[in-house]
Parts: sequence; structure tokens; C-alpha cells
Amino acid sequence: TNNCIDTAMITVVVNPLPDVAVNSPKICSGETAILIANGATTYTWSPGTAYLAPDKVSAAPLSTTSYTVTGYKAGCKDSAIAIVTVNPAAVANFNGPFQGCAPLTVNFLNSSSNSTAYVWTLGDGTTSSLKDPVHVYNQAGSYTVSLIAKNTTCLDTLIKTAVINVYPIPKAILAVDKDVVYESDPNVLFTDQSIHAQNCWLDFGDGKIISNSCDFSIAHIYGANKTYCAVLMVESEHQCKDTTE
Repeated sequence: TNNCIDTAMITVVVNPLPDVAVNSPKICSGETAILIANGATTYTWSPGTAYLAPDKVSAAPLSTTSYTVTGYKAGCKDSAIAIVTVNPAAVANFNGPFQGCAPLTVNFLNSSSNSTAYVWTLGDGTTSSLKDPVHVYNQAGSYTVSLIAKNTTCLDTLIKTAVINVYPIPKAILAVDKDVVYESDPNVLFTDQSIHAQNCWLDFGDGKIISNSCDFSIAHIYGANKTYCAVLMVESEHQCKDTTE
């Protein structure tokens, strides 16, 4: 042998493993989750998802589902698991409409589903967190009510426009031209001056009662020499009532 030798050098490059991470979102039933991975250059996903960007996909599972993402960088790979938690969607609902004379007491019945917390906006500046609030509307008017029903993840809002209609109480006002009569002039003129009144009943206090539309002027003759108490009862178009004292 010639005892000849040669030497060669080879460089082995050891790349670090990528450190792949991914979010695990919570969604409501029927919603779409966005999964975002990081720590690598390219990614593959399992089970199937919708591509949005090299590191981002969307998924719309019907129930809680695990997704595996594998990331690749410089010939190396790493995997991570994303869990998409699907919570039942909250659905807000309540009874109505309501109408009546002021003051109107409304018993709200909450029929929302998949919900544990509530925020009511009752239309007159009042709010409530009760499930079934009871509220008194003192002023006449139309009120819009909204309900937010929510669980740990999901919420739903229901708005009912003009669901409360509160009608004004009429004001019974009776004018007389005199409160003392004489045999020479036994006529007393009664004049209705009521507000928001449509139907009127006038009790003269001597056993005679008449019903009439309001805005009347009626003369009445008192016979016996005694004191009488005349009373006017009025009713609005919405059957709200008032009586003179």
C-alpha cells in the first residue's frame, strides 16, 4: 500500500423543532370559530377546515370538537390541539303586548331558553336583572321593552317596540251654576268639563241618574228642601274611569 489518506468534512445542521401553538375558542351553536396557529411556517389541519390564511382557518362544528394542527419549519414539525367548545345559543323571549289604564302593573314572564342571566330595559328608564320582573307604569304612553338573555358564552337580544300601552285616566270635572237653590228658581245647570272623557254618568243625588256622552250641559230641578250630593262618573275610550268627589 501507498499509505495515502484523504479527509473530508461534512456539516450537520440541526434545526430546532418548531413550537406550535393554537387557540381554543368558545362559540355559540351556529357560529363559526377562527383558529389561529403560530410557531411554524406552514400548517395542516385535521379534521377539515376552511382556509383563511397560511396560519388561520375557520370551523363551524355542531358540537365541541378537537382539531389537530401540524406546523412545519425548516424540515421539522410539531403539533398542537385546538378544542372548539360549542355552547347552546341563548334565545330571548317574553310575553306581551300589554295595555291598560295608568297606573298599569305588568307581570313580565320570561320564556327565554338556554340562558341563566338577564338584563331588562323597561322603556321608562328602569332596568332589571330579575328573571320575571313586575313593574308599574305610572305615566300614560307607549313603551318599548328589550330583554338580553345570556349564558356563560352566548347572548341574545329581543326588542319589542310599543309592547306597553298605558292609557291616561280621565279627569271628572262637574261645574254647577249654583250650589243653593230656591223654590222660585229650582233649576240647577250641570256642565261637564271633564278631560279625556267619552262617556258620562251623572247622579243628581235625588235618585235620578242619567247617562250621556260627555261635554254636556243639563238643567235639573230639585223638589224637596234638602241637601243633595251630585256625582259625575266618567269613562274614557279605553274604559279608564274617574269620579268626582
